[in-house]
Amino acid sequence: MSLRRFPVLLSIFVLLSLLTHAGCGGGDSPGTPDPEPQPVPVTGSVILPAGFPAEAGPLTIVCGAGGAGVGGDGAFTVLTGDGSAQLAVVRGADGPLLLGWIAEDAAAVGARSTAEALLFFALGTWLLPDEGQIAVRGLIGDLGEELDALEAAVAAAAVAHPTGLAEAQPAVQQALADAAAAVTAESGEKGVIVEPAGERSGIAVLNQGGINTLTLKNSYRRRAVVFVQRTAWIGQDDVHHELTEPATSFELPPVGGFAGVLGTIGGWLAGDVAYTPVVSDPLPLELWPDSKITEYTVKAGGASPPGDTEAWLTPAENAAIELVAIRTVVLDFFVPLMVNIAATSNQLGELDDILGTEQGTGAEVIAFVNYCKDNVPAMWTHVQERDYGAAALDLFGAAATTPVFQQTLCDFLEHLLVRGGLSPANATATMSNAASYLNLVGWINIAGNYMDSIIVASHIALSNHADLWDVRATQPTVHLSSSPTAMYQYDEADSLWVHVADELEDPQGWAFAYHWRCDGVAGTLVDPAHPEDLDNDFTTSRRSVGYVADGGAPGTERIIVEVAITEGGELTPVGADTLTLTVGARTLALTPVTTNVAADAVRWFEAKLTPPLPEGAEAVYAWSGGGSAGNLRSADGTPVPCETADARATYHAGMAAGSDEVHVTVYRVLEGGARRSLGTASATATVRPDMIEGRLVGYLWIYPDEHRFAAPVYVEFNLQEGVEHYQVHGYNFVDFTGYYGSEYLRNGPPFDSHDTQTETVYRILLAGLGGSMDPDNPPNEETSGLNWNRSRFAGSVWEVWPLDRPPRRGGRPPPAAPGGGRRGARPAGAPRPPPPAAPGPPPRGAAGGEVAAGPPPRTGSPGGGPGPAGAPPPPLMPGSPPNREYLHFDAAHT
Repeated sequence: MSLRRFPVLLSIFVLLSLLTHAGCGGGDSPGTPDPEPQPVPVTGSVILPAGFPAEAGPLTIVCGAGGAGVGGDGAFTVLTGDGSAQLAVVRGADGPLLLGWIAEDAAAVGARSTAEALLFFALGTWLLPDEGQIAVRGLIGDLGEELDALEAAVAAAAVAHPTGLAEAQPAVQQALADAAAAVTAESGEKGVIVEPAGERSGIAVLNQGGINTLTLKNSYRRRAVVFVQRTAWIGQDDVHHELTEPATSFELPPVGGFAGVLGTIGGWLAGDVAYTPVVSDPLPLELWPDSKITEYTVKAGGASPPGDTEAWLTPAENAAIELVAIRTVVLDFFVPLMVNIAATSNQLGELDDILGTEQGTGAEVIAFVNYCKDNVPAMWTHVQERDYGAAALDLFGAAATTPVFQQTLCDFLEHLLVRGGLSPANATATMSNAASYLNLVGWINIAGNYMDSIIVASHIALSNHADLWDVRATQPTVHLSSSPTAMYQYDEADSLWVHVADELEDPQGWAFAYHWRCDGVAGTLVDPAHPEDLDNDFTTSRRSVGYVADGGAPGTERIIVEVAITEGGELTPVGADTLTLTVGARTLALTPVTTNVAADAVRWFEAKLTPPLPEGAEAVYAWSGGGSAGNLRSADGTPVPCETADARATYHAGMAAGSDEVHVTVYRVLEGGARRSLGTASATATVRPDMIEGRLVGYLWIYPDEHRFAAPVYVEFNLQEGVEHYQVHGYNFVDFTGYYGSEYLRNGPPFDSHDTQTETVYRILLAGLGGSMDPDNPPNEETSGLNWNRSRFAGSVWEVWPLDRPPRRGGRPPPAAPGGGRRGARPAGAPRPPPPAAPGPPPRGAAGGEVAAGPPPRTGSPGGGPGPAGAPPPPLMPGSPPNREYLHFDAAHT
């Protein structure tokens, strides 16, 4: 129901006059009030309009804290509450004449200030929070020609009635209505506010404040009552159990401040600026003993547009919502008008807090609200009908016509005003005179045009009668994990992660603090935000930290994280978890450990870490040794001592017999450039001029006309003049098929039934694949299986010893082969490797075809000991046509 349906006959002048004569300010107020603040004197002047008769008689000025006479020149000095802006009324012998806000820095009262004050009240601005009231007052003060007509009407009324207004002023009323319409024209549709996601009727239920703790946020200038009830629990066996427990209820205050600023009066009145939300104290949700999940319902309700009552509300809950709607009418619509006239700008905020949170008033506020409900039946009826504007006018009417209600209101207002630092007598006189003036210019009828908009701006028109949330609570768990899960010395783990979860979902909206610590047995925790701080006990807001195994020795590290929710500077524990990291030791080997090298030959050495460094890790190899029987160089040919990123080096034998030590130290390079030693390994190289170097070689022969191919792998060596028998010793490899094991030792020839030789080279078949092929798509070294077979002998060294002449002086005899047979040649019962395909006629056309190559090769460098640098391919097999196509692969390290 609109206020426009009520007549102008409502007389606040009568109301406040009755309050004055009823003894407001002279009776005892409940309780003992706080000491009154000291008033501040303000000096100013009254600006009388042109034509004001000099013989009009003396004038006085009164505000909420004091009153004084006005001099013949218009000067005055009057006490104010605290020196900030406060409404003052200038009156003559018969009634109020002019209005205006006075303060220490501005204290002029005249027709212009009166026009500004009239517009302030006519717009219903007293219903806004104090911040909004002050903003609109400033915007009104900045108006120009919009107030000229109203100023002129006020001046004319004062000249026509120099002793004060005592009758209605229709000209002023019309000018006031016109000015109000002009300044609100830009506001457009009122109350069009987009509700934030997750909010209902301006209220959001937040998972904040601690474990299983709720807070409620109110973004509307609308009071609400909240009910929280535990309704059920689910056991560890997933059985659902209903509960019948009473609900906990509390009131959620309306917002009182703004989160933004507007530049238009209409924008403020239409609620187009966001409020600063009000957040409740944390509400703990207790878990049912031994439950997996405990279920709650949260209900909230308050003033709302007319409509049906929700079926899920109990009678008691519905009654509580109606009561909070009454509090809205009494405390947010009715009382603010009464106190606004008398309070200062600074005191408005304090009074808004008093009415919003009841701090300092407590039982008096509750008692007065209940009194209004019980003694103004029409107001109670309109609240039940959800017509809050009409309910507020019911209270205005009761205050103007019912003496008992007048006295009760007087006592209540006096109590509030004294708490605001005001003089009850002067405050009542100010309200009486101001209200008299407002009534005579019909302000209430004008305000009725805008009060509906203010109610919308209070968000009542946008709210439901009640809203419902289902909440489930459970005990969160903390889980600490690591990647990688196992580490070795000087490895770095950059992802020790904490995951906080429960039976429902990851908690949302919580701010966590993580307390990390470990004993430092094998390494150091690293805070990514402060990597320079080497400390194994710190707290961070990050859910992940790093760990570097830089303790210098292997060990078992216990890493502990304790998780807490941080709220308001306090920590609420959530839980903890412990992670055990095993830091192992890497072993370093230099292979081959001992080796013989033929004169003027080259031997490759390789440093091997077990396990290897993580992918992307940086390592430095420091090489030294040699110099006696040969010299040592890095893989790129740099003489030692040197450092390289390559794990291999070459030993170049001299021509004379002798021995050398080869050494390598491996360093792990950490982030930032720091280096940590992973160990040192050594090997021995003995130069044997009486030994022959063997070479691992592979061939790919293509027979396009016959649609077949052969891909044998041999160990070959150069034949020596006068030598008929040799011993071949292969080692430093692991045949992953198990056929040869880790060593080859045979005397011959013959060594194998598929051996071949030329005038200068002897070849021993180790393995080979062959088969049919498509001439248009011949196999390559990969698809033919050649690389796979070569990888079985990766890193191998082949020593060939002549057996037909004694060893040279200074050398050692070749290793014995019992029975002239094979040591470690092949396991008992193991099949002999397949022979290569027999050579056929010369090929015709391009090589081609593809055959299955068998299992893929394992990790490792294929091949064994190198042949002489730059050596040409060996000659063709005996009996092979000179134009046969073939591919030759030396088994050098790559």
